[in-house]
Amino acid sequence: MAVQSLATKAIGETGGTFVAAAVLAAVATRLALRPDRPPRLVLLLPGFFTLTVGSLGMRGLTTLAGGHVIEGFRDLLKLVTIVTAIAVGLVLGAVLAQPAVTSPSAEGG
Repeated sequence: MAVQSLATKAIGETGGTFVAAAVLAAVATRLALRPDRPPRLVLLLPGFFTLTVGSLGMRGLTTLAGGHVIEGFRDLLKLVTIVTAIAVGLVLGAVLAQPAVTSPSAEGG
């Protein structure tokens, strides 16, 4: 029962991170298209993601160096999973927020 609960929690955290990264990238991409409004989110939130994930990696390395191998590797695996979710979410959000480009021949010109 406890293993299932941990797996459900990990999936929820990773999914939430993925959604947050996708939304951030979509908003930042849309704001970057408007020259009158600088994309301030681009400056703030990636630093937050970096510090959050970096602290998880530091905790994993410290735990591993302290002789707690299983807990250390669990934290490092969580680090890799969250970094992957952030990267994929940012790429997907940026791609989905791009405006559709139509070719001149499609417009009849």
